[in-house]
Amino acid sequence: MTLDVASTSRTFTFTGSGFAAGEMVSAVVHSDPVDLGVKAADANGVVVFTWTAPADFSGSHQVVMTGLSGQVSGWFDLPGGPTAGTTSAAPTTGTTSATAPTGGDTAGSLRGWLLMSAGLLGVGLLIGWRTRRSAKAGQHSR
Repeated sequence: MTLDVASTSRTFTFTGSGFAAGEMVSAVVHSDPVDLGVKAADANGVVVFTWTAPADFSGSHQVVMTGLSGQVSGWFDLPGGPTAGTTSAAPTTGTTSATAPTGGDTAGSLRGWLLMSAGLLGVGLLIGWRTRRSAKAGQHSR
C-alpha cells in the first residue's frame, strides 16, 4: 500500500493505492484532526482525497488513510500561518508502507464500517425480498 501527497498552493491531493476494489477508505489529517470523509477505492484499489488547507494551518502534518486492508500514512509541510507572508505549500511527496490498523477508535473508521454494514444489509434485504417475490409468483402461476 502506498500514499502520495501532491499540492498546488494550499490545495492537497492525497492518493492512496493498494486497497481492494470498492473498499471503503477513510482519511484524516492530523495534528488538529480534520476528517476528510470516507470514499470507495476504484476498480484499481486507488482512492483520492482533495483538501484545501485553511490560511491558519501551518507546520508538519500527517494524513492517514484507513481501510479494511490496512492503513497508510504520509507527512506534508505547510510553511507559516496567515502572518508569514507566504501561502505556498512544501509537501513531502512519496510513498509510505502500510501498517495494520491498530484498532484505534477514529470517527472515519467507524463511519466506513457503518456504511459498509448498511450496504451489505441492504443487499441482503433486496435478495430476500426478490427471492420471496419470485417464490410467490411461482405459486400463483400453477
